[in-house]
Amino acid sequence: MFGLFDTSEPIRTALRKKRRKYRGLPHPLLIAINVTNIFHDRGGVERALFGNLPMQTADEVADSNVAAQSEFVQQSDGVWARGGKWINAHIAGVVIAHNQAPWATADRSPELWLHPYGQLQHSPVPASATHGISPGCENS
Repeated sequence: MFGLFDTSEPIRTALRKKRRKYRGLPHPLLIAINVTNIFHDRGGVERALFGNLPMQTADEVADSNVAAQSEFVQQSDGVWARGGKWINAHIAGVVIAHNQAPWATADRSPELWLHPYGQLQHSPVPASATHGISPGCENS
């Protein structure tokens, strides 16, 4: 879809590889991925987890001046969503880091993405844990 600038496919591939490696665990799985592509953005993570949203355009009606209508249609290629159904609920969350390295830990906060219907959905996870940590935040 976005070629070189799209990070969703490498993220999706890494998630599927780890899913296969740790299949059958008796507890929810939290997967961490460090994305090193300089073009990484949240959209790539969303497409990897929930599927691509390509634009579909209806054909124009031949005998009228009606413009084609376009809409986004969710594809069945997400790690958590496929064919309108939630899947892989045992992957309770994904931690995505962007170029995380020991010397850059203070300036780069990873993000936690929780499966909407995963095995941790009723666990007490603070809302701030799902949005990355702001550099100015302190523990009380």
